[in-house]
Parts: sequence; C-alpha cells; structure tokens
Amino acid sequence: MVTAVIKAFQYDTDVIVEPQVTKIMEINISIMDVGGKPLASVVEVPASKSGILTYEEKYVRDRGNKRERAAEGMAGLSRNVDPPELDSEIKAKVTDYACRAFRTLGCSGVARIDFIFDLETGDIYLNELNTLPGSMAYYLWSGSRPPIHYTELLDKMVEGALERRGLLEGLKRDFGFRALK
Repeated sequence: MVTAVIKAFQYDTDVIVEPQVTKIMEINISIMDVGGKPLASVVEVPASKSGILTYEEKYVRDRGNKRERAAEGMAGLSRNVDPPELDSEIKAKVTDYACRAFRTLGCSGVARIDFIFDLETGDIYLNELNTLPGSMAYYLWSGSRPPIHYTELLDKMVEGALERRGLLEGLKRDFGFRALK
C-alpha cells in the first residue's frame, strides 16, 4: 500500500486512503435544506447481488438477448425503502452522519448521500454525495414521516433557493477599495 500512496503523490498533492471493506451493505439517504437546517428522509438499502451496486446493476439492463444502457439509471432499480429489518440504531447513525456531512460540506437544496456499512465491524463510511441534477432521491421522501410528495419537494427546493438568493444578495460586495485607478 505504501508504494501505491507514493505513486499517487506523483499525480496530486492529496491522497485519500480508504479501508477495504469486504462484507458491505449500501445505505442511502436524502437530505434537504429546510430553513437552514438539514432534514433527512428515510433510508434505503438498494438491492444488489454483491452488497454494493455495480455499474452494470445501476445502468445496464438486459432486454432479451440485448444489453443496453438504462435511461432510468438508478430510478429503475429494486430497493428496500425504510427496511424494517435494518436496526434503528444504524438508521439513526446514517441520518446523523448525513446531516453532519450536508452541513459540513455547505450543501443546500437536496442531495442523496450514500454510505457503506461494514457488516463485520459495524462501521459506517460516507461513500459519495450525489447532488442535483444527479439525484434528489424523491422516492425516499414519500416514505418519510410525514411524507413529502414530489411536488412539495420541488416547492421546498424553490423556496430554499429563493431564500439563499436573498441572503447572498444582502451581502456587501463593494468594499470601496480600488487597486487600480
């Protein structure tokens, strides 16, 4: 591994080293900015053969004897939304981690955050953050309590964007400083 890290530094000044997790479960959640605070949807566990979705499972569909790129992407997948068999403590940790990541990264609007759950150790790792237009995971909101339906989700997104725009327009941009005359 040391050799790989040294080699990676030949291409960039920053390197991320992640632990190898062999027995995994993918857990996804959507987060929305509501009044400056993150609001979490229910979680989902996407159905996969290996524990984590492959490119082929996400984007390639068998159509008889022909394989083609699925236009619907992940939206066409089987998923287990708010699975009752998933421990409530794990759901709570994923929700907490997602809200903290959303705030820490300065996110706004809606994003789906994907986590990897290590089935052997119980550790939870942030895998990726999917912003718009990639994924707002609207299907996770209809299972939330109370449910937020697609049109209501869009309304909240527009309201939040207008609020952020108002905040930005209120910032002082002219400092009265002129470097060149």
